[in-house]
Amino acid sequence: LYYIDSLVGKIVDHLKQIGKFDNTILIITGDHGNEFCEYGKGKGHMLHNGCFSKTQCMPIFAAHFPELGKVEIDKITSHYDIPATIFSLIGVKNPPEDYSNGESMLAKSDRKSVVVSSWSEAAITDGQTIVNFGFGAHNIALFRIFDIEYKKLKDLPANMSKEIREYMRQKKRFNN
Repeated sequence: LYYIDSLVGKIVDHLKQIGKFDNTILIITGDHGNEFCEYGKGKGHMLHNGCFSKTQCMPIFAAHFPELGKVEIDKITSHYDIPATIFSLIGVKNPPEDYSNGESMLAKSDRKSVVVSSWSEAAITDGQTIVNFGFGAHNIALFRIFDIEYKKLKDLPANMSKEIREYMRQKKRFNN
């Protein structure tokens, strides 16, 4: 992390030296977080992108948005929100649903859940429940439900049925 931080510092310093920092959107994030058996040794969650626990689904996200000052975002967000956020800042007038399943991180929202995914699995999480399902031919029957501490649940919470239907509706928009 120290090395990465030094590289980011070099980028920021260079942008300032050439007079571009004040009009540059700079985003630092990862594709996922890493965990080291926080949810129990031997549960198979130490793998790279091995599950949808809160540890793996909450990567670092820091951004410099010119002229906004310090902004703290205290709501559930997704990487799908990055294009919508950038496009809103650079003046794109199309609504985010024209090009993304995300929304601007800077807009007010009543969104209750977000979708996270790996190569062949996805999950919908509302910050309390994680509904994990497969979407590859080899694991289409996969369906597991966890609480936020990654303990298996037997029943789907009622509010998550609506979230799954909404995900399926949105998914159709970009699949031909």
